[in-house]
Amino acid sequence: MREVESYTERLLSKMSDGEMRWLWLDTENGIMAVEQGFDEPDRWDMVHDIALDVNQVIADDVCQEAQEILKKRKRKRKA
Repeated sequence: MREVESYTERLLSKMSDGEMRWLWLDTENGIMAVEQGFDEPDRWDMVHDIALDVNQVIADDVCQEAQEILKKRKRKRKA
């Protein structure tokens, strides 16, 4: 996951400030920061927040897929 985060951060560093800000505003951390009145993050904070969200989505997908695989194995054993 650290490699994914590093790769994501490298990709994000290529974005313009405006593009990154729009993307950051769609992250959970970005939404919460704006709601709390912290509307001017620095670039590093935005990159970090976006990378965290990317990793969370990947981890959630991996866990969901693993659960599905385990369910299928369990059904096969019962059959």
